Amino acid sequence: MERNFFQKNVYTLVGCIVFALIVTVVFTLFYKQNQTKESLNKITKENSQLKQENEELKNEQSLNKDKFTSEINTLKFQNNGISKENQNYKKMFEQLQVDLKNELGNSFGVFSPEYSKKGDKVAGHTVTDVYSKENSNGSKNYKIDFSGEFVAKGTIIANLIGGGFTVTIENNLEKLPHTLQEFERVNFTIKNDDDLRKALAENNISFTSFYNLEIEAVFKNYTYNYVPETNVQNAAEFVRLNSQKLVPM
Repeated sequence: MERNFFQKNVYTLVGCIVFALIVTVVFTLFYKQNQTKESLNKITKENSQLKQENEELKNEQSLNKDKFTSEINTLKFQNNGISKENQNYKKMFEQLQVDLKNELGNSFGVFSPEYSKKGDKVAGHTVTDVYSKENSNGSKNYKIDFSGEFVAKGTIIANLIGGGFTVTIENNLEKLPHTLQEFERVNFTIKNDDDLRKALAENNISFTSFYNLEIEAVFKNYTYNYVPETNVQNAAEFVRLNSQKLVPM
């Protein structure tokens, strides 16, 4: 009987232990499940928040991109406007240069060798040829040919060295193509010396060391020559004498 009582108590104790283990396992599983749910909910919430932040970031990037694109388009538009305005100013400046060149040439006989081209009109003369050459020191030589006649009053000098004649014009320079550097006087030699010499002989004109010969004559085909640091002079063809007078020096 005592043995049966002992066995009964053992079974009861074992049953209690097993029940306690089952309760512990169930509670542990329930607790773990709750923890897992909480972790899952937390992860889901964080993931949702990350998605929201990512969408906000995308929206912000899109807005920034649109703003940047808009600013670029605005700058392009402004740059195009500035470019057009610069082109307009450039055209106006070029036209002013042309107008100034024409005004100086037509009214005052002034021209600029560096801007001259075939067909230009200067004091009733037409540019027929333009030649320029740059020197090693950076300066330039110019030779510009003109067609057309002109009447000039001036002083003629017989060149003792090299022969030929030099004409000096100091008045009515607007009838003769010249540069701004020649605003006081223009000197030029005669291309056809023999024709002038013949005309002087026919009028019984001879040069002396005590007289200057003042003439009014017709010339044509004027040539502007400029070679720095040389004695190269302008030149023109003699056509005819209108008048001449010897005056004391």
